[in-house]
Amino acid sequence: MSLRSWQIFVVGFVLFAQSFSASSTASAQGVSEALTWYDTLGFPDVHDLSYVRVATGRYIIRGNQPPENQFLEGFLTAEDATSFTVFVCSPPDFLDPFGRFESHPALTIAHFVRKADGPAHQQVSYEVLDFPKVVAELMARVHDLESGPQDFQAREQAFSQKYPGLRPTFDFRWRRVSVFSFARACQQEGLAAEAAELFEVAANIPDEQTGKVDRATLREKLQQQLGEAVLTQTEKQFGNPTISLAEILKTYDSFAVRYPANARVAYAQESAELLRKTIAEESEHHPKPLSEMSPAEQVAENIYQLRNMTSVMWIMNSHYPVYTDKRGGKDGITPIHRLVDLGNLAVPQLIEALDDRRFTRSMVPQFNLARPASAMRVNGIAQHILEHLSGRNFYGGKSSDGKPAKATTRQQAEAWWAEVQSKGEKQSLIEAASAGGANGLMAARTLAEKFPEDALPAIEAGIRASAKDGYRGEYVEIAGKLPGDLPLAFLLAQLTPDHGVYSQSYAAEALFVRGQAVAAVPAMIESWHRIQARLPRNEGDAFSEVGRIISFLARSEDARAIEALAKDGPAAPVQVRLALVEVFEGKGFNGGGIGPMVSIRDHVEKLPGGEAGAAIERLLVAALDDQERCFGADRNYPAVSFKDPRICDMASFVLATHSPEKYAFQWPLGPAESDRQIAKMRDRWRLDHRLPPGAPPAPPVSITPASEAEVASLLEALTTAGNDAARVAATEKIVQTFGLRALPVVRVQLKRPGDAVLRPLALHLASLVREVQFPAEAGDLAGKSGVTALQGQCLTGERLDQLAHELESKMPENIAAVTFVAERAGDGTGFKATIHWLPGVAPLHSGWDRDMAVRMGDQTVFRDASWSAEGVMPSAAIFRKMTSEFDKATQAEIDVPVFVRFRLQRGGRE
Repeated sequence: MSLRSWQIFVVGFVLFAQSFSASSTASAQGVSEALTWYDTLGFPDVHDLSYVRVATGRYIIRGNQPPENQFLEGFLTAEDATSFTVFVCSPPDFLDPFGRFESHPALTIAHFVRKADGPAHQQVSYEVLDFPKVVAELMARVHDLESGPQDFQAREQAFSQKYPGLRPTFDFRWRRVSVFSFARACQQEGLAAEAAELFEVAANIPDEQTGKVDRATLREKLQQQLGEAVLTQTEKQFGNPTISLAEILKTYDSFAVRYPANARVAYAQESAELLRKTIAEESEHHPKPLSEMSPAEQVAENIYQLRNMTSVMWIMNSHYPVYTDKRGGKDGITPIHRLVDLGNLAVPQLIEALDDRRFTRSMVPQFNLARPASAMRVNGIAQHILEHLSGRNFYGGKSSDGKPAKATTRQQAEAWWAEVQSKGEKQSLIEAASAGGANGLMAARTLAEKFPEDALPAIEAGIRASAKDGYRGEYVEIAGKLPGDLPLAFLLAQLTPDHGVYSQSYAAEALFVRGQAVAAVPAMIESWHRIQARLPRNEGDAFSEVGRIISFLARSEDARAIEALAKDGPAAPVQVRLALVEVFEGKGFNGGGIGPMVSIRDHVEKLPGGEAGAAIERLLVAALDDQERCFGADRNYPAVSFKDPRICDMASFVLATHSPEKYAFQWPLGPAESDRQIAKMRDRWRLDHRLPPGAPPAPPVSITPASEAEVASLLEALTTAGNDAARVAATEKIVQTFGLRALPVVRVQLKRPGDAVLRPLALHLASLVREVQFPAEAGDLAGKSGVTALQGQCLTGERLDQLAHELESKMPENIAAVTFVAERAGDGTGFKATIHWLPGVAPLHSGWDRDMAVRMGDQTVFRDASWSAEGVMPSAAIFRKMTSEFDKATQAEIDVPVFVRFRLQRGGRE
């Protein structure tokens, strides 16, 4: 992290500080009390310590860019020939309450081992910074912000123009400690005035809950925020077995004294008590071998050992509920596996363990980082095992008032166990599975595994009782795994359209595995044809459903299936076309997307031979002609990472992955390089099929430049203009007379000293619309929409906003959606704009789906895909962010490629 990140976060604080007097008695007392407390925490006195910028050796990869080393700043506390330590107190390293994105937590001593060799992004070193200069630069920016326009938008624009890449922020959550600790460092380094100003900023940040400022309670606010971060970092330590429980206990034991105003003092005290009990039990626990224990003793011992579980990863639909890791020569058998094997013998003691809140050494898995890190408890693992054994969900939810919404977890588990003892396990499972829904699915899986001969009638009953297509499909999946021919007639019956795509696809997959593809493939081809009408507007669950269809047909090794995909694919939405290519990638991807995306169930790992393989190659080669981007797609492969891919680029990537000896493709930084590679791949395929070479790629757009002599007099009029009106008139004259032809001359002039006044003209010329394309079948839509009037105009954010509003407000009744794209290659040829209308009538028009994106270079700088009800959002705000980011992109550099796209679709939400 760098000083710039610190500046981004701090400048907004000062906006609030302007309203308060630095001489406030309450403020001075609050700062004094906070300092007295802060200095008891044992942080280093940084006086005479060097302030350093550390290359941590941890790196990130942004899109297709080279890896970037991650940096932090702090004070060097010690070093030797091989390592060094840094007190991390700079605000950039304390970005949120949970420290989820921090390489090293703030206000800690971080230890680094030097690494001077290897790639730059993996090296570990530091450079000494001039701390007074760092602070002076920071305060200069703060003061510039204070003296800016009162209107926030004007202030933001003025500030961003002066400091590109920086902007004021009003996100104050969890910044108070960062500002305060940095202010204390300034004070210790003798920068008293700067420290006083930053202390005022910290004192004047409004309360996160009430929005009010109470400068006298600064100490309490700091104790709350810093204490919360300390608890989170301490919780993470449970996941590191090299840190002893005794060491972790120290933090909990001292917490109430160090952070008395923190709301979680009671939690820390409870945690300390649990750890003391655990440590005492460990010193007295000397078990005999499991082989010498009775079954009841084995249950007790395995429940005891749950506290030592590390890296528990829960999985579904398996014989065991936890992933088995067999790396490193270990058998991967854990206490969880043994308890599952012990089965009902373990149930009574597992129910007792539901009250055991002792910590384990495994962290709760986090997939979206929406919650702070936390360690699993013994009772949580016991609950998972019981739910797996029972096929039930024992979650004890709470209502909005915090009271139990239903019976507690233990009460539900005890009720189930009583039912098993009275009815028997099989009958209990049959009744639960027959009830349908999500809970019934759990029971159905357990029933199918333990009593497969009795499972099918209960599965059929569960299907009838389930309202959702997805649940019904999962019941079919369970039936498909029953042994022998028992479910064959049932599966064949699920292939008819009235059962829905989920049931069809699960049945088809099961039949395919059983060698019954002769019935499954035709049914799924018909399902593919039927879903086409629902895809343009993603009606119902169409994108989710079509992913299952694509996956099955692609993996069927049947040429008829591949040909069906190829026939309907070109007319499908871009998300579907991406899936049609990506399904053949092989190993799948690590990534996701924003907005509606098609989810592929399974990828084709190895392309088949014969007619099916030839059909797949034809499909991929045909996709080389598809240059549309799929905005929102985010892909990470071992060799390359990218966002918003073009379909043709993905097809090239897949072809080269499977046939590197035949097709060569390196993911490029720009479309022009990609198109050159694609042309070679297309010609190679045509040569192999004895076809003549295809048409060569279209030559680059060429603009005949005006001569310097032609433009000279107008440029002189512009550079010597005495006021804005004269400059505007001169600019308009140049644009009207020469258009893009004047840009090469202006670019040459810009390189000469003293001609920077021409930069606005150059930016204006570079954003002229060279060409407007629309389909022939558009009729008079293009003229009525005003899009044809763009030709020759400068495409600005204001004009883009006007066009988007016109297209939305004047959309004809027989049009369901409109897509507008404008792309500037950055080569001085201006923008090419294209527009397309999707015919159709929305059955329920209550709002708008708007999909908007702006790219600059190879980075997406703005992306939004959302629905809003008609009239809810202020008209001026609908496209504001898109147009603002577009203006920033076009004004950044003359030669940077810029791409803007929006899709407006009318429709409703159920």
